Amino acid sequence: MGLGLHLKGEYGLEPIHLFASEAHAPQSEAFLPIKSISICETEDEDVLTFIQILGGTLPELLPNEDIRKPLIHTFREDLRVLQTYSFEKAERNIFSSDITCFNGSEDKPLIFSAWHDLTSGAISFYRLPGDHFYLLEPSNEIFLTKHITRCIENAGL
Repeated sequence: MGLGLHLKGEYGLEPIHLFASEAHAPQSEAFLPIKSISICETEDEDVLTFIQILGGTLPELLPNEDIRKPLIHTFREDLRVLQTYSFEKAERNIFSSDITCFNGSEDKPLIFSAWHDLTSGAISFYRLPGDHFYLLEPSNEIFLTKHITRCIENAGL
């Protein structure tokens, strides 16, 4: 989203299609709880517990120091980006491109309605089988690859 806004603001270019995975719209109030999590200041063991609650990481890998340290660091940095990113709410329909949003069916539901404020294009929502890490499911990867390819082909490039 940030790259699309930068390209439009600096160069007058617009994406042909935006794809979002497991993401609320940047102006969504759903980001407010994330901004208050102080996991960046917590102990490594508490971060590991949070990572285990999210799932997607094989428990047998976590005792391995060579895997655990970078995983904790990456998680803290991902959270820092989410906490420091700021989106200035603008007029409706910043873009005219279509937007497709994907989410795992067993993950926490996302508030998709805010995406409608960002484009005059079509919006599509897909809940695919799985949790937050639904992309690890080969059938979902195949679906996304085919869907994204079809969207790009239909964009008339």
